[in-house]
Parts: sequence; structure tokens; C-alpha cells
Amino acid sequence: DHGGSFGLPAGTTVYGFSGVVPDARLRQRQFSQEFQLVGTAGDFEYTLGAYYFHEKVTDTRQSLFSIMYVGPGDGTFRITDPQSVNPFALPFPGQGPTAQSATTDSFAGFAQVTWSPAFAQDRLHITGGLRYTDDKKKFLRFLLGGSAVDIEPEPFEESRFDPAFTLAYDISDRVNVYAKYSQAYRAGGVSLRSPNFVPFGAEM
Repeated sequence: DHGGSFGLPAGTTVYGFSGVVPDARLRQRQFSQEFQLVGTAGDFEYTLGAYYFHEKVTDTRQSLFSIMYVGPGDGTFRITDPQSVNPFALPFPGQGPTAQSATTDSFAGFAQVTWSPAFAQDRLHITGGLRYTDDKKKFLRFLLGGSAVDIEPEPFEESRFDPAFTLAYDISDRVNVYAKYSQAYRAGGVSLRSPNFVPFGAEM
């Protein structure tokens, strides 16, 4: 290519570009609230709770070049001829910003009970717990390479129960042994680097 279209003197040969400069802007607002009820009843300790989370995110990003490698116009090229440029001024098609937004609402309720029976002299502890989660996420891509688009993938929705169980024993005041089983998951989302804005599911 020739440098005239990049603000260089006509006839300047441009051999390549490098020096990728990422430009990312993130705007995020969130609100969360959790309530817990903690208490004891005889040999039992319990925790009851409820949780709510709301988030709105807008993400704008693009990748730009900041260095051009040029030559004198006679067909020769020297790696020592890099030309620093304003990355926002290079007129590459489709190099404009890509922008998307996401809204998340998550509700959860949980309960956990630990039984430390008196006959075991408070050395044995049996704990059971259960958590219910309801997650919803909506996505929208409204800019792609600087052009307006309207890409709205299928929303992510998941409702599930996750149990937990622990059996622990205090061998001494300093030594404790236990066995534990628990189940959880990570909510799904959408791939920001995908041109088609492809969503992905939960991780179990």
C-alpha cells in the first residue's frame, strides 16, 4: 500500500503495521443485598439467608495499530523505518468500536444446619446445606466495527438447587478431620470476541 491514504507523502510505501493498542471502556453499575438469620437451638446451629444481585454493564472496545513500517518508495524496506502514528487516525474499514450491554438479575435462598450431638462431647459436627439460585441475563450488541447492529442472543436463564454436606470430627483442640461434598455452578454469558456474539452455557 502507499502512504498517501495514511497521511504520509505520496509514494511512501507502507509494508506493514504493528503496535496493537487496545481501547476498552467499561461502564458498570450494580446493587446487591443479603439477609441472614443466624441462631442456635439445642445441639443445632443454623443459618438462613436470601440474596439479590442486579447489574448493568456497557462494554465498548476496539483494537488499533500505532506503528507503520515504511520504505523510501524504491521497493526497498528497512526494519529500522517504523513510523509512529495516531492509532485513531488510520482509516481501516471496520476498525471502529464494538459495543454491547448486559443486564443480570440473580436471586438466591439458602439454608445450612450443623448438628453437634452432645453424646459426642461436641467433637462430631454434621452439616447439611442447600442453596436455590435463579439467574437471568440479557445481552445486546449495538455496534460492530463502528456500524450500528442489533444482535440479541438468547437470554441466559438457569434455576437450580445446589446441596452441600460436611462430616467433621475434632480429634483434639488442634486437629480436625472432615469429609465434604458440595455442588455449585458458574452462570453462563456471551463471548465478547465473537463477531456473532455467541452465548455460552453454565459451568457445572
